[in-house]
Amino acid sequence: MKASRKLPAVVKAWFPSLIFIVLVFLLIHGSLRLSRDSMIFPWVVGVVCLALLASEMIKDVKKAAREEAQEKGDSAYSRSMLPSLIWLVAVLPILYLLGYFVTIPLYTFVSLKLFHERWHTCLLLTALVVILFYVIFVVALEVPFHTGIVFSWILD
Repeated sequence: MKASRKLPAVVKAWFPSLIFIVLVFLLIHGSLRLSRDSMIFPWVVGVVCLALLASEMIKDVKKAAREEAQEKGDSAYSRSMLPSLIWLVAVLPILYLLGYFVTIPLYTFVSLKLFHERWHTCLLLTALVVILFYVIFVVALEVPFHTGIVFSWILD
């Protein structure tokens, strides 16, 4: 019989964060093709995301080093993370095609529904995110955003 090798708990702890770090790097790299004004937002958000993901990775590794994760809990965690990871990867082309003003509410709403939130909670939080996004980045910081390929074709 072939013996199955298990990954150490520490590797299982940092691997999900590493996937998201790679995706954020891809987002930042993809923004290099945008105009200078449109590049500001992905870089600001990307740097903040990288810092938060790095701190999360360190926290997870410390936790895994202290206690060995139970096998049943690890597989349940991996299964619950898969739809979120697929959705995150699917959002990148949507962001490129439709721009930030369509993608941010869409991403917020669908992500909340993936975690089985109630309809009114999803709608309320989506509206709150859109309002905060607009006030902070568009009004206060005056950051111009990528409008998306589709809308640039329509408006031209």
